[in-house]
Amino acid sequence: MEEIVAELEGGEQALERSLELFEEGTRLSRFLTVKLNEAQARIDRLVAGKGVNGSRLEPLEGEDRHEE
Repeated sequence: MEEIVAELEGGEQALERSLELFEEGTRLSRFLTVKLNEAQARIDRLVAGKGVNGSRLEPLEGEDRHEE
C-alpha cells in the first residue's frame, strides 16, 4: 500500500497507470478492512468470554469496540 501511495504521490505516471494504481489500492484497502474486522471480531469474542484461569477479560479503558 505504501508503494502505491508513493507512486501516486510522485505524480509521474500516465493517467491510465494512475487509475490502475488507484484500483489496486482500493482492492487492497477493502481486503485489509475485512481482515481487520475479522481480527476485531476474534478479539471481541475473547473479551466476552473467559480469560486465563477463569478471569474475565475486559477491553482497555477508553476503548469502545462498537465504533466504526
